[in-house]
Amino acid sequence: MNIQAEKLKLIEWVVQLNDIAVLSQIKEIMDSVKPIENLSILSLDELKKRAIMANQNIENGEVYLLEDVMNEDWDQ
Repeated sequence: MNIQAEKLKLIEWVVQLNDIAVLSQIKEIMDSVKPIENLSILSLDELKKRAIMANQNIENGEVYLLEDVMNEDWDQ
């Protein structure tokens, strides 16, 4: 899937849309999606450092089970 082409299709569709209820639903979705802030690209050295730290955490037993993380209430 070409994401740019899909975005253009959506834009064209929204421009022609005359249903206020659908537009309201689209706006609700738009408002609920939070932008990613402070996103930065990692250098290769930083990526290696993080991998080393992750391995050390695993060796020290400082890990979380996926099931525990998935069951966490993130809305608090």
